[in-house]
Parts: sequence; C-alpha cells; structure tokens
Amino acid sequence: MTHSTLSFRSWLLAVLFGISSACSDGAEGGSGPSEAALPPGSPAPGAATNTDPANGVGEPGTTSSTSATPLPQKDRPPPVAAATGIPGCEVPQPGASPIRRLTSFEYDNTLRTLVATQRTPGRSFPEEGGSGFDNNADVSVVSRLLSSKYLNAAEDLSAEMTANLDGLLACAPGAEVRACVAVWAAGFGARAFRRPLEPLEVTEMMGLFDKLHPQLPLAEAVRGLIEAFLQSPHFLYRVEHGLPYADLSVLTGYELASRLSYF
Repeated sequence: MTHSTLSFRSWLLAVLFGISSACSDGAEGGSGPSEAALPPGSPAPGAATNTDPANGVGEPGTTSSTSATPLPQKDRPPPVAAATGIPGCEVPQPGASPIRRLTSFEYDNTLRTLVATQRTPGRSFPEEGGSGFDNNADVSVVSRLLSSKYLNAAEDLSAEMTANLDGLLACAPGAEVRACVAVWAAGFGARAFRRPLEPLEVTEMMGLFDKLHPQLPLAEAVRGLIEAFLQSPHFLYRVEHGLPYADLSVLTGYELASRLSYF
C-alpha cells in the first residue's frame, strides 16, 4: 500500500469519525491526522495494512512489520496555501473527478437494491470500456444501442413494479391519489438518485404524472414515472456536485456515501 493511499485512508477515517486532527509543521510540509487523532485500532500513517488476498480489503487495526516507503519529496504535489488559518495546514489537492456512468455490473446491483428484482438487464448491454477498464469515464459514452437497452430495461422493470400497484404505492384508505403518488415519488426518487430530490425535480416528476393521468390508467401513469427515473442521468451516472471549500469542492454526505458504496 502506498504512502498516498495511507494518507487518504487516515484522512477519511478522521472525517468519518468526526475527529479534528492537528497539522504539523514538518520539514517536508506534510499534513494530515496524527496518530493520536485516529480512532482506536487504526493503523498509524506510514504503516502497511494487512490485506485479504481474496478481496483486497485491508483488515482494520492490524499492521505488518514492513513499513510503506514514502514518496520522494520531488514526486509529491506542491502544497496549496492553507485556507483554515492554522499554521502548517495544507488543503489537499485531489485529482479530477469525472462524472462516472454505472457499469453494467453496477447497474444490475443498483437495480437489485432499488427494486428487489432478480432481473439482470446489464448482462445484455454492449461491452464497453477503454484502457483495459470498463469504468473509464473518459471513454464511457452512451451509444444508440445502449440507450435503447436502457429504455427496454426501464419498461420491463416498470411493468414488474406496477404489477402490484397497491403494494407499491401503499396509499392510506381514502387518500387522494395525486398526494399518494407524490409521497411515493419523493421516496423512490431519493433512492434512485442516491440523494433527496430537489423541489424542482419533484415538480417536474409530478408534472409528468399530471400529463399522463387521468388520460391513462393510474398504473400506466406510475410506469411512466418509473421509466423517467430509471433513464435519468442522476440514476445512470454518479453525479457529484460537492460543496465549495477554498478553491476546491468537498463531497456532500450523500455523495460520499454513494462513492463508498460503489467501491
């Protein structure tokens, strides 16, 4: 495990556990959480973590006797001026964060979690990838064939989900239909987009429902909403807007949780 990976892991642990770490004024200008600031059982910075060869996941709290070799000073990125006012602190310099589309494997797993289906439409998607990786965002484009596959998958899944419409919407007896659909759409949309819907998004989805119903039966109108959600870029892509921090952006809680869930 490299020094940069350990530094990121230590920083991430500090953030997740809400620990405020001190910055040091080392000769090399390094920064990051000190050993005392890490949660109990976390490996010290610079120590190699044991790794399970079956899945590549490190075992927390265990270290090997071999220390990782730190990057030479000349290979380290130049520090950014501190924006916190704390002497010795440096703002990290993350790399580019492109908007990544779900791979076929991620698509099927996401659907299984979202709608508890046994369908695996991703297996029929055209093979893609670049540079030996199927999640290379720089070459991951949606072809006409793939877009038609997305449409077919959304139609099949919407039909499956609305087969038991009463169980899907779970409307209270005597509840107004539109209000019941609005509550369902907000909950389903939040899980599909991996974050709460924005007010404008709720308005747009319910506007679509108003165009479909009562011209179409209720089940058909709900199918239209499901298909719209499943073909939205916010479902097909892992969109990360972040929050401004100095000259950078930091992930929101939902974005961080989404990124970790796809590791």
